[in-house]
Amino acid sequence: MLVDDFLKGDKTSLKHSLNIAGYKQTVEGARQYLKDSVDIYKPEYMIAWTLHDFQLCIPLVDGIVDGSNEYFSEVLMKVCEELNIPIALKISADSNTNGKILVQLCKRFPKVRFLATFLSERNQHESCALAKKFPNLHICGCWWYSYSPSIVQEATQARLETLGTAFTAQHSGVRVLDQLVYKWSNSRSAIAHSLFRQYFKLISSGWTGLTRSGIRRDVRLLFGESYEEFLTKPLG
Repeated sequence: MLVDDFLKGDKTSLKHSLNIAGYKQTVEGARQYLKDSVDIYKPEYMIAWTLHDFQLCIPLVDGIVDGSNEYFSEVLMKVCEELNIPIALKISADSNTNGKILVQLCKRFPKVRFLATFLSERNQHESCALAKKFPNLHICGCWWYSYSPSIVQEATQARLETLGTAFTAQHSGVRVLDQLVYKWSNSRSAIAHSLFRQYFKLISSGWTGLTRSGIRRDVRLLFGESYEEFLTKPLG
């Protein structure tokens, strides 16, 4: 059963998966299936990606569930909140809806932690603004289809200028192990260049606080510690 099916509210695929696994084809059955899967795999977070035409229909009034999204609202989000498991979203290139999707999610489910990355470089600034507004949103990396050193560098620069070190600069995002080697090598170079530019601007403005230990601290935050802090901070 794919998390994507919960996100899309694909009842046909979900019920088929529940039936094969021996669970009732109901909201309660789906919740139990997801909880049992968490017990088995012990994931640090769940992950899904949206199609280019993805639309999210979330109930506007508490207690009223849109039938097309009951598996999303009443199963995936409920389980994520109950078990305190973040959900990572790889969001497609439709720049007209991406911001709306994130706003809806963060507002409707304030106790669910969302990790987000974007295919479209046009969404980078908006995502930074949303991460400052919503404490349950953490921006991370550049996913595979938008990966290139120039895009990584541009995205990192925008995030540094807006969020400081309160984001994760890169994640693996690869399906083939060989890709991991050159992706991380290229990413480190691009991120280092962005950090250099940021430090240079601060020094040019008169700042004299740059130290080797400070640089190490910033790098640790960008490559994991900000993410770890996000996982443990209280919500709601």
